[in-house]
Amino acid sequence: MVSNATAKVELTIDGQSLKVDATATVLEVALAHQVEIPYFCYHPYLSVPGNCRQCEVKVGSRQEDGSIRWMPKLQVSCNMPVAEGLVVDTRCDEVIQAQKNNMEFLLINHPLDCPICDQVGECWLQEHAYTAGMGETRFREEKVHMDKRVDIGPHVLLDKERCIQCTRCIRFCDEVTGTSELALMARGNHTEVDIFPGRPLDNPYSGNVVDICPVGALTLKEFRFKSRLWFLKTADSICPGCARGCNIKIWHRDHAIARLTPRDNPEVNKSWMCDQGRLLAPTLEAGERVREPRVEGKAVDWQEALDEAVSRLRRSGRPAGVIHPWSTLEEGWLALKVLAAAGEGGRPMLMALPAHEQGEDDDLLLRADKSPNRRGLENLLTARDAESASVADLLDRAVAGELSALLVVGEDLATLVSEEKLAAATAAGLELIVVASHENATTRAGTIVLPAGIFPEVDGTVVNFQGRVQVMRAAYPPPFLARTGAWILTRLASRLGDGSEDARPRDLFDELAAQVPAFQGLTFARLGAGGCVLPGGACETPASGSVG
Repeated sequence: MVSNATAKVELTIDGQSLKVDATATVLEVALAHQVEIPYFCYHPYLSVPGNCRQCEVKVGSRQEDGSIRWMPKLQVSCNMPVAEGLVVDTRCDEVIQAQKNNMEFLLINHPLDCPICDQVGECWLQEHAYTAGMGETRFREEKVHMDKRVDIGPHVLLDKERCIQCTRCIRFCDEVTGTSELALMARGNHTEVDIFPGRPLDNPYSGNVVDICPVGALTLKEFRFKSRLWFLKTADSICPGCARGCNIKIWHRDHAIARLTPRDNPEVNKSWMCDQGRLLAPTLEAGERVREPRVEGKAVDWQEALDEAVSRLRRSGRPAGVIHPWSTLEEGWLALKVLAAAGEGGRPMLMALPAHEQGEDDDLLLRADKSPNRRGLENLLTARDAESASVADLLDRAVAGELSALLVVGEDLATLVSEEKLAAATAAGLELIVVASHENATTRAGTIVLPAGIFPEVDGTVVNFQGRVQVMRAAYPPPFLARTGAWILTRLASRLGDGSEDARPRDLFDELAAQVPAFQGLTFARLGAGGCVLPGGACETPASGSVG
């Protein structure tokens, strides 16, 4: 990436005079200023080998008399540092011919299997062959044939014939994960990428080699032949898999996730994501969805369900709440408003925010805390002076007759306590108002069940473990009669006299930011693509949604 260093130099690219950071390379400057230079091996978060040679440009220096002294040979722009007075030509005949010659060499042994290749639609070789290639081949000899569909790990297949030896995958395993499963084997036109014997590509970030492969050599088993790219829609969102909050792109079709890929955010996940997050879709889509609102097991319309929920909450005098840390800030804020409006004044709200931890933190992205918004919800609870309690404590209070209504947002209580303890609380008269996406022990025990959306069906904001507020966007609406948690809780709060039913997530964020000290100075409009650091800190907006 182009450095933030203050030292500047002036150079000229294709007649355009630019002042740029002195530590940048010619390719970085060109990409930052929409000057198209084809490349394969360069990646902003990996070392620069300059081995594909596709990014060659003509370079010279301007002399005192105004003339240009050109270097005798073309230079690879990815490895060429900028300098004062540098002159770069990316479109002269010499450069164009060099690009065509290089593409001809890359295509000599490349198989002509584009119609059946999974990379179609996002293949850099195909794109550059069209924009910078010969348009025809002079090669009439037999191509070198290599192994295809090689199983190199639990998630990745390798087609050695399609590989152009850019070494991106090798450098990722060497420099990012430090696991070094891949290497170049053999020599000459028999050179191939492969794993070391007995060492499969099984690190927790193996799917990233598929993302950074510029051709169809590395494919993800879980997405292979699943859909052509042009049939998919996309939405920018945040991975809910852990407290890191990796920036991701949701690729979806027919209200189902086809794949999840990382988006570039230098402050959070760069352009990487873990395999757990990448393969989260089957977990999210498993199980039976809650299809319609229910009151005491009977399906009802939304009007009746919401009115009944408000009646039960008011009648309780002091309802308590349980909220899953997958909930957005807006959902958490609304849940607190509902409890405050339904409860008797003078006593703090009772709220449980269960922990969801598994494994350990690693040195790259993975966090043991599997809650994408725990830090944000904790800030809300502190600001509203809510009294923290465990789920077990709340159920004990119910059994003792001290609690008669519990608002449950997104949690299955039976995963936190025994079903027997839950049954004892409901037998003692505890009424459960459950906002849930999937059927579970809690919905079966619920007095009122309100069907809700789940990632990737909700809009809102979350705060990662670093204190960065980020925007989570919906890819498609909830199915059946389900609504987003914010939609449900907004209407409960409105019926209790707090707020409007028409409040949007962005309006709710601005409202809470004005009232919660940790968020003061922030607005939804300021969050942008990269998010903002609490409290009211610097906001980052990546230059693009993805990195090649």
